Amino acid sequence: TMMDNFQKETQSAISTALRMEKERAGWEEQLSSNAKDMQNLITNQNFVNQQMSSLSKDNDELRAEVQRLLQLESTHQMAYRAKDSEVGEVLQAYQLAVKEAEANVVHFKAIERESENLRASLSVKEERVVHLQEQVANLHAREQQLTLDLQSFDYEGRSEEH
Repeated sequence: TMMDNFQKETQSAISTALRMEKERAGWEEQLSSNAKDMQNLITNQNFVNQQMSSLSKDNDELRAEVQRLLQLESTHQMAYRAKDSEVGEVLQAYQLAVKEAEANVVHFKAIERESENLRASLSVKEERVVHLQEQVANLHAREQQLTLDLQSFDYEGRSEEH
């Protein structure tokens, strides 16, 4: 009976050891699976971080381009107004340009919140700058023609005096 008890205890110990070994193998497999999952998550996070960095850079470049175009537009607006109002309205045009520049700052902040619309906005701004350049050129040509007409009138007036 003592031998029987010893055999039973040995069998129980072996059975317990086998069960514990099986559980340990299960835990090791689970840990290995968790480590792979963690590595995949890290890889995915790194990819997302790279994408975010790239998108952030693109967004910054678009903001800089919008700012450049807003400044260019403001410059052309000021040149147009200065040409159009050289007879005493330069101060008013400057004050208006300052107000518009402040409005452009507010507008720029709105554009930052709507980055999906930036490309379309850039196209519109470029067309407007071209239009203002054409208007400035037209005013310049008109000014030159008026100067020629005035010189011609002045010349004809002198010719009639002699």
